[in-house]
Amino acid sequence: MKKYLLILLLAGALVLSACGTTKDNKEKSVVTTPTQESKPIVVGNYLIDTENSKINWHAEKFIDKAHDGTVKIKSGEVSFNNDSSKGTVIIDMTTITESENTTQLINHLKSADFFDVTKFPESKIELTKIVPTKDGINTYEVFGNLTIKDKTNPIAFNAVITGGSDTATLNGKFSIDRTLWNVKFGSNKFFDNLADKAIRDDIDYNISISAKLIK
Repeated sequence: MKKYLLILLLAGALVLSACGTTKDNKEKSVVTTPTQESKPIVVGNYLIDTENSKINWHAEKFIDKAHDGTVKIKSGEVSFNNDSSKGTVIIDMTTITESENTTQLINHLKSADFFDVTKFPESKIELTKIVPTKDGINTYEVFGNLTIKDKTNPIAFNAVITGGSDTATLNGKFSIDRTLWNVKFGSNKFFDNLADKAIRDDIDYNISISAKLIK
């Protein structure tokens, strides 16, 4: 018999990033609570729907313009049960895009200066724990580990998690200090006299996951 796990009672482990390695997560991780109460989540294993899941990114220079883009989720699975929840999200770093489709910038992001996608074609988010927040229905603080370029650091972010008869969705935002993942190009921490070429260390991510129950 299928058991149902009410969203309001979720307190297990769930996936891109210890709050000590993210910057102002609680301030930057405010997400909107759904207007309608979610249906219970069916206990079981869920396969991430990669066609309907994505990660958006946002980065800025100190002077000049900001840049936005996306990166695709390659695969992943989330397991919900009464005591704990966990999951893994594999990110295809070769799919990095930029909103203005600037080829030079995209190629630079894929190069060894930034994410070195030839050597490190995948990144990974491991979801380990979810704690209900006091912000409203369906809002949770998610804890996990983010691996980029074989560097792993803990992350934490707020998320809205909702369920359906055989589906589950997670939407959240978090920010990381990219230099902790050895992405140092253009950082004032490591290079002097950058002037208008300096790039902020923060990268903001908006992750949207849609998953379907494996029957």
